[in-house]
Amino acid sequence: MPTKQSVYIFDVDGVLNNLEIYQPDRRVLGQIAALLDAEVFVAINTGRGYDWVHNNVVQPLQRALRTPESATRLFAAVEMGGLGVEFVHGIERRIPSAFSLSQQQIALVRHIFDQHPGYSNKIHWYEKESMATIDKNSDTTLDAFRPIQKKLTTILQEAFKGQHVKVANSNDAIDVQAPEAGKWAGAQLIYEWLRRATNIQHDHFVCFGDSIVDYEMARFFAEQSHDTVFVCTGPVFFEQSSLHPGVELLKAQSPYNEGTYQYLRAHPTPTSFE
Repeated sequence: MPTKQSVYIFDVDGVLNNLEIYQPDRRVLGQIAALLDAEVFVAINTGRGYDWVHNNVVQPLQRALRTPESATRLFAAVEMGGLGVEFVHGIERRIPSAFSLSQQQIALVRHIFDQHPGYSNKIHWYEKESMATIDKNSDTTLDAFRPIQKKLTTILQEAFKGQHVKVANSNDAIDVQAPEAGKWAGAQLIYEWLRRATNIQHDHFVCFGDSIVDYEMARFFAEQSHDTVFVCTGPVFFEQSSLHPGVELLKAQSPYNEGTYQYLRAHPTPTSFE
């Protein structure tokens, strides 16, 4: 039976790190570097801004690689698929996607944010290139954040009324993005990258996520008729109706980064290391 050509795709929050210390687990990054050095293609799929991903994921991975050229097998789909980043012979290429807002739209969100300086002790602007995010400060309680979130969401929805823009609330942020943006969009960028970056016929996709939102990237690859595994690292309950028959769902034995590390340790590459 032919060997499956695998691609590994990782969410960040709740997968590379836990939800208390928002820094990637160095052991997990070591395992990912080992995958890259073993000629496995790897992608990051996250809503985080690329500057953060570059400083906290990409650079540590590059330092951990045994062969710098291994970085050509790394791709980052960031900002909910609004921006793709690839590495060609040591050169970083940032590629805005069809899921990106215009700079004028992002500037409008920033203008509205700047019009409310009284909230600056509770929220902050999260710099991104292809979408706009207003984040809760780490020391702001959810009870204090919710009224601000509700008010700014109403203002933003009115400002973008009739435009092809989505204002979305998460637990600790307001995101303004293209309606199609999300983990599905990020998966599309990853798939397009694989087709232009290599002639290897990948047929096995291993996706790591901690929520039903992350499951959508696994659904994307399954709908392209590929053998797909979703490793769930979070305490998520999946209803049977939400599952795709082509996705194998695996629950990590431990939560978050620890579960990711255990899975990668249990499925080592020839060059895996601590």
